[in-house]
Amino acid sequence: MSWREFNYLKTPVAVNNPASTLPVIDGLRPADQWQTLEITAIDGKQKILAEKNNGRTRLVVNVERLVAGYYVAILTKKHGVKVYLAFIKQ
Repeated sequence: MSWREFNYLKTPVAVNNPASTLPVIDGLRPADQWQTLEITAIDGKQKILAEKNNGRTRLVVNVERLVAGYYVAILTKKHGVKVYLAFIKQ
């Protein structure tokens, strides 16, 4: 399924995966009340980045300083519901 099809289903997706510097998370609806984005190592032990969403429909994250590997972007809604998006940093 392409990212456009996911976007039609209103599911956030990481568009440029694998990423070298700026992965894009697209398909966010303000009505879903996304509050925060966290980036963690795939094992969940290291929180690398956390930022507030502030109603944006698209997030661009600078991961240039991360070492190559697997990571998880965790989007959290106002009421605590989480969506996990795995991506690869080249």
